[in-house]
Amino acid sequence: MKKTYIFLTFLLMSSFMFAQVRKSDKVTFMKSDKVTKEINTIKNGTKAWTDSIHYDGPNADAIGFDAAGEFGVYMVIPTDSLIAHTGKYLNDVKLYINEAVNVASAEIRLYTDTNGAPVYTRPFTVIDGWNSVSIASYALPTTGYLVVGYNVVVTGGFPVGCDTFPTEPNGYSDLMYLGEWFNLSSVSPINCNFNIRAMIGDLPASPMASVFAETWNANTIIGEPISATFTLTNLGGGTLTCSGISGISAPFSTDLDPASVNLATGASKTFTITFTPTNENLVTQTATIATNGGDVTIYLNGTASACSTISTFPWTESFESFLPECWSKANPDGGTGWSEIAYGTTPLPGWTSGELLTLEGGGNSAVYCTWNTGGATSNDQWLISPQIAVQENQELSYYIYSGADFKDNLDVKISTTNRDLASFTTTLLSSTQADFTLGEWKKFTISLTAYAGQNIYIAFQEHVANNSNDGGFIALDLVKVDAKASIAENETETIKIYPNPANDYVKVYTSELSNITITDLRGSVVYAGQVNNNDIISTTNFESGLYIVTIETKDNISRTKLIIN
Repeated sequence: MKKTYIFLTFLLMSSFMFAQVRKSDKVTFMKSDKVTKEINTIKNGTKAWTDSIHYDGPNADAIGFDAAGEFGVYMVIPTDSLIAHTGKYLNDVKLYINEAVNVASAEIRLYTDTNGAPVYTRPFTVIDGWNSVSIASYALPTTGYLVVGYNVVVTGGFPVGCDTFPTEPNGYSDLMYLGEWFNLSSVSPINCNFNIRAMIGDLPASPMASVFAETWNANTIIGEPISATFTLTNLGGGTLTCSGISGISAPFSTDLDPASVNLATGASKTFTITFTPTNENLVTQTATIATNGGDVTIYLNGTASACSTISTFPWTESFESFLPECWSKANPDGGTGWSEIAYGTTPLPGWTSGELLTLEGGGNSAVYCTWNTGGATSNDQWLISPQIAVQENQELSYYIYSGADFKDNLDVKISTTNRDLASFTTTLLSSTQADFTLGEWKKFTISLTAYAGQNIYIAFQEHVANNSNDGGFIALDLVKVDAKASIAENETETIKIYPNPANDYVKVYTSELSNITITDLRGSVVYAGQVNNNDIISTTNFESGLYIVTIETKDNISRTKLIIN
């Protein structure tokens, strides 16, 4: 099963009660063997604190999947602690991050009801060691409970700092969310308290400006604009206003109107910055937003690639590097999205079992997405090809591997203009889990006849509305555009090859004098000649991989596949 639901027992204090505390069997949390050096990252000017609420001791270790995924870690402030701080505000959340390089994104989240959505969220950029994240001063409730912590999307490693003390006995110090709420100590031998601290104080009297994100590394294709969304927030009191933005110029631009900034405590304004490159030169700029709550800066780096339209066929992508040149990916719902995976990987990322089987001719790796590489609650994961100049009588083919029997959707879409997601208005094929073969690779073929003479982009979009209940494991490989097969693709009686797979040679059996051509997946001819009845062809100089053998007689053309080890 994808998830196993169990009820956990807590020693409850005050009115604190979890909605339904469950366990997921998808992943196993582990401790790190090492912890980075402690770094205190509190900056001058942080809001004044009068107290802190926490259950942890000094940082001593860290936990994680040691694989890509998404999860949240939290502490709980029960009613009696809230009452003791009546009239106070949660001004900052202090937390410890290990191996920040493995954290793709992070977000502070506050809950007053574990049945519902967070009552407050704020993304932040992590660094190694102690992070002090200012929030829009949140008035502490006087009833119920407050869950305080953060959600991370990770590429691997052990990002979450913890101590080595015995776990707080009420379940207040090691609460986790992974599609369901559960306590780490109830499902794991790990015994520790998360390094999360709620910093309590008074409401600041003056505005305090904050911007997220603080850095943007933009990368696109020359002539294709790319945009990112930023958020300006007033974390202090009073009203935040903006007098201007400087340091930004072509090829960067922004739609932020300083005169429109008029933010009360906790209010935010979103705006975009767009990168429109005209060459491959690296562009570095520092945008400064001047406000009455202090200046904030955004560090901008832009790079662009010059991509030629694919016009030589057959064209095949086997994903031996990621992202392949001139490919792109997008994740509107958040998450790491499509990533590279080696053949033989076990267990499958996000799961406790499964193995990615090798696809003949697929090289050493493929690409994949799974239930926890998408957003917090839903998935919308895109992988987009370079521009392709479609010729007459061509087709698209690709292979899909399904590693988990849960509802999933994969759409193949076409854009005839650019790679903006909104431009993919035509769906060539919609597949569901029922169309895949569990534990095996399956080939799909789609005609491109309607697009002959046009330049197109091809997008692979995985999507589910609820990645807690739905979303499996999908791998993709050997994406190919070539002429439609009008002759036999499989071995026929007119051609026999042995051994196959081969190492140093192959024997070719034909019923008559025939022309033979052996090509690799790029369409390059590696051997051409004639064979008659029982001939031997040396393959010692062939690279390992999949080849296509074409035998042509006066009456017939046959093809078969040849694997060289």
